[in-house]
Amino acid sequence: MRHNGAPAVRAVRADAARDRLRAGPRRSRPPPLRRRDRPRAAAGAAAAARGRRSADGGGRGPARGRLGRRVRRRGRALVRAGADRVAVLLAARPPDSADGRPTGAARRDAGGVVSGPVVASVVVALRSFDATRTRRTLLVAVVLGPVLQVLYFAAVAAPSLVVGAGASLLLAVLTAVDAVTVSLTRMRHDAVLGSVLLSARPAVLLWSGVALAAAGVGSAAGLVSLVWALLLFGQGVPGQVAAGAIALTGCAALAGSGCGFAAGVLGLRSRDGLAWVGPFTAVLTVLGGVVAPVAELPPVVEAVARVLPLGYATDALRTLLGEGWTGALAVQSGAVVVLGAAWFGLGLLGWALARRTLRRTGGTDLL
Repeated sequence: MRHNGAPAVRAVRADAARDRLRAGPRRSRPPPLRRRDRPRAAAGAAAAARGRRSADGGGRGPARGRLGRRVRRRGRALVRAGADRVAVLLAARPPDSADGRPTGAARRDAGGVVSGPVVASVVVALRSFDATRTRRTLLVAVVLGPVLQVLYFAAVAAPSLVVGAGASLLLAVLTAVDAVTVSLTRMRHDAVLGSVLLSARPAVLLWSGVALAAAGVGSAAGLVSLVWALLLFGQGVPGQVAAGAIALTGCAALAGSGCGFAAGVLGLRSRDGLAWVGPFTAVLTVLGGVVAPVAELPPVVEAVARVLPLGYATDALRTLLGEGWTGALAVQSGAVVVLGAAWFGLGLLGWALARRTLRRTGGTDLL
């Protein structure tokens, strides 16, 4: 009996057809060019290469285009790294429900109170400040610095509560300026600014936390200095005057954080992030009105000093110690806060311009 192999052959052919369908259509090689068509094909290939070259680098060959793509990839990688590192810190509120959506209470809290982003930004600012300051440096800035400053101003001028409390205001402003500028510089070095650039929240909510953190550090230094000034020069001072001096110290620190934010944003545009801090603090020290009132300065210098909030703070201090709680004191204290807010708004404007330039040019200066 003869063996029938037709079913086996059909199975093999079916398997081969199935493999061809899975592999897709067979790519056939193009027919070889004839001799008369070769120059025309070479000219077309050269034109295509020139088009790719101009699209990649815009000039001299594809190497420049590869370098540009490499730089852009590096910038995007830095942005993603910064976003991954601070995504938790910059989150306004964690989700409350199992599916990732906030509950009704969370939505009401997020809609009615904007403290979530501000608190997260404060945490970022405090961590960046602590990362750049050792315990010894913090001890000098908050404890030893106020003592030495009060003693210095008592030595160069008549020892009085005006000079000691004025030194406290000056130290609060200078510490706040230093804190916010160092915080911005540290955030830049840690690639945190990339996540801020990608954030959809308003810039005033993100950066107000940094300013509040710096104001807290400046207030601590100013209060320590004020305590020493009251112990040295303030025997028999009423409690209302001491409370007013404490409030003025907080206002001065808050205004100093606004000034420091403007100086820090200006420093972000340069290679050295702290380049503008030294000259700015020197101007604050000279034109702050601690040793001599601002009104006794030359007219041109007085006009420059009136732009700084420290001059109004020292005037308010003299009004408090001389006249007590009056309407002039309220006006001068309000001027301190308004000028600090104006400097903070100037810093926000500089940040918006830097962000716009970065998006237009595609650079990585702030990353």
